[in-house]
Amino acid sequence: MVNESSREAPIAFLEGKGIILRPVEPADISGSYARWINEQASDRFTEHARFPWSVADLMRYTEAQRSGRNALHLAIVERATGEHIGNIAIQGIDWIARRGEFAILIGNARRQGQGFGREAATLIIDHAFSRLSLNRISLGVRADHAAAVHLYRSLGFRDEGRLREHGIDDGKPYDVLVMGLLRGEWLVAGRAD
Repeated sequence: MVNESSREAPIAFLEGKGIILRPVEPADISGSYARWINEQASDRFTEHARFPWSVADLMRYTEAQRSGRNALHLAIVERATGEHIGNIAIQGIDWIARRGEFAILIGNARRQGQGFGREAATLIIDHAFSRLSLNRISLGVRADHAAAVHLYRSLGFRDEGRLREHGIDDGKPYDVLVMGLLRGEWLVAGRAD
């Protein structure tokens, strides 16, 4: 736990009850982010830890995301502790077609399943539709990642396709679901303010 009196207040970009979304900082990259992205044991549902990521690699990646203006890449920070627990993004933004791709990683395994991902997703999706004026957000998720599939469906994402045997994990093929969410669906469901 971080001592409240000794820590600087984080620069909040989007704020929820339990989390703050803010820019990814160099201290995040050299600390928690570098650990999560390389951790073999917790990389069951992503493809991050197939090749090693150095701090320099992550710095270049983060700077490219920030400077390109085709991605909104943010750190998820637990409000109560100030701890960087994950990252979230709307990336691959096509400003003409008004669409982007959703990505999230709750890298701190102790914080998974506590609602932080839902809160972060709600904040960034609402921002993407209301402030960025996107019309569509899509994602790909392993079909066997039950918790993520449930979360995305509960947020309003609809199944749009299935990529059969799209990847291999531990020698076994897995399918990927393609899911999408439209601005009108988000607004109709009353998720946006």
